[in-house]
Amino acid sequence: LFDPEGLVYFGYPLVAMGKTEPRDTSHLEGLRVPQLFVTGTRDRMGPGDLVAELADRVPSGRFEPIESGDHSFKPLVATGRTVDDSIRTAAALVAAWWSAYAPGGV
Repeated sequence: LFDPEGLVYFGYPLVAMGKTEPRDTSHLEGLRVPQLFVTGTRDRMGPGDLVAELADRVPSGRFEPIESGDHSFKPLVATGRTVDDSIRTAAALVAAWWSAYAPGGV
C-alpha cells in the first residue's frame, strides 16, 4: 500500500489540452499530507493562478512558480536561462520545502 509522507507535482496538468475548465481536484483536497505544486509561469496546462488556488485548498499545500517556464519548465530564450537552470531551481525548491516536513530532515 502506498503511504506517502508528502507529494510533489511538477507541472500539474490542471487544465486539459484544448479545454478551459480545470479538472476536478477533490481527490487532492482529501489527502492529508503536505503537497507542493511546482509550475512554470507560462504553463497553459497549469496556469499559476489556478494552481496557487488549488495549493491553498489542500492541507499543507504550497505553490512555487518557475519563472518564465512552460509546462516542461523551458524558459523564454530572452531570459538567458536554460531548462537545466529551471530544473535546478525546482530541485532546490523541493529540497527546501521537504526539509520542513521530512521526519529527521533531508
